[in-house]
Amino acid sequence: MKIFVYGNMMQGFSGHGSFGFNKNACYIGRTVVKGAAMYDMGLYPVVVLTGDERDTVAGELYEYLDITCHSRVQIMMEGAGFEEFSLDVDGASVRLFIYLERPAHARRVVHGDWVKHMALKCENV
Repeated sequence: MKIFVYGNMMQGFSGHGSFGFNKNACYIGRTVVKGAAMYDMGLYPVVVLTGDERDTVAGELYEYLDITCHSRVQIMMEGAGFEEFSLDVDGASVRLFIYLERPAHARRVVHGDWVKHMALKCENV
């Protein structure tokens, strides 16, 4: 099963190792999901599907190597209000976690790239 991650589970962020992506998932590469928008919740991003192909979210694509990694991610994400969703990315069925509605209090990450967004936040501190 493939998963698209776009926030703190990417390489270089705290969730990457703590959820086992460094040992229990095979990195495929960076990619973009079209028809989705990213919002900054403060410590992490959320993604909402928009259906507008001009809206994009950048992230990393992985293949789970075991079900335990998927289970840990699923329990945490669903507990935080995310829903697991299947989407076609580059011709393959990919799982990702989304919010069903745009969070009213969150600011949109216009370029849809959490790595770039966090770098800009650090520059402005």
